[in-house]
Amino acid sequence: MERVGINCFCFIKSGVPEKDILLENGSRNTYENATLSNNILKGKVWKPLLLITSAFHMRRSLLCFEKVNLKVDPYSVDTRSATYINTLDKIIQPDAECLTQWDLLLHEWIGILMYKVMDFI
Repeated sequence: MERVGINCFCFIKSGVPEKDILLENGSRNTYENATLSNNILKGKVWKPLLLITSAFHMRRSLLCFEKVNLKVDPYSVDTRSATYINTLDKIIQPDAECLTQWDLLLHEWIGILMYKVMDFI
C-alpha cells in the first residue's frame, strides 16, 4: 500500500486531504484489487469509498467489489457519448470508428465471463 504518489496529485489539488487517500498498488487484476482494498480497509471506517475506473470497466469492477462485500460509490471516467444524426447515408454506410470500439466491449464481456467462471464475481 502506498500513501500518496503521482497518481494522487489531482486529488490533492482538488482539496482531498492527503491522509484520506490510500492507493493499493499490489494487484494484478480487478479481483485482486477488490480483495487487497478490502484487506486494507478492514476495521477502518472510511465512508464514502469512491471507485474510480473507466466507464467500460465499471460493471466488472462493481461486481468484484460486491463479491468481497465492499460498498463503493462508482465514479466512471472516460465516458463516451456522441450525438448521431440518423440520415440515410449514416444508416447504410458502416462507421469505421464503431468497429474500433468493439475490442473494448469484447474485452469486458470476456472478462465478466471469465470472472464468473473463476468465481471472482
